[in-house]
Amino acid sequence: MDERLPGNSAGSLTPEEIEIARQRLTLLRAILAGLAGGIIIFAVVACVFGKKLILDLPPAPLSMVCAGLGIILAFQSLIFPAIIRRRVVAGPGPDRLKQLERLCSGWLGSRVVGMAMMESAAILNLVAVIIEGNLLNFAVGILALAGMVLHFPTRNSLLDWLESRLGG
Repeated sequence: MDERLPGNSAGSLTPEEIEIARQRLTLLRAILAGLAGGIIIFAVVACVFGKKLILDLPPAPLSMVCAGLGIILAFQSLIFPAIIRRRVVAGPGPDRLKQLERLCSGWLGSRVVGMAMMESAAILNLVAVIIEGNLLNFAVGILALAGMVLHFPTRNSLLDWLESRLGG
């Protein structure tokens, strides 16, 4: 019996394989929620203890550099994880569970890399908020946090990717 959520195609993963993937996904979600939660707490700290938020035009050099680096990191967080996922292969051998474990590790690792890059963009800009108080940096930091939330991993995205890699 296919235990996949509605809207998925092949459903070639066994219940045991789906459970392994679910466990890995739960771990990843906990890690990523911790990263996002840290950014939220740091944003509150930046607002409370940083300079008063103003839109300073033209921005100070530090604000411009941090905003630029944040935007570059945000774009890289979309590119590098995809490169990592393309390079992950199931590996040789008939043991499908070992192949699944390897693929899960690669997929989850790529997600952590992407989210860590997004987190770096947010933290860098929130530090600039504390120093400069520029609203531009606050906006870039919050947009990086929004990017993390929008790319939060779903069960279907993992299962679909695993099936495509395992030849399902």
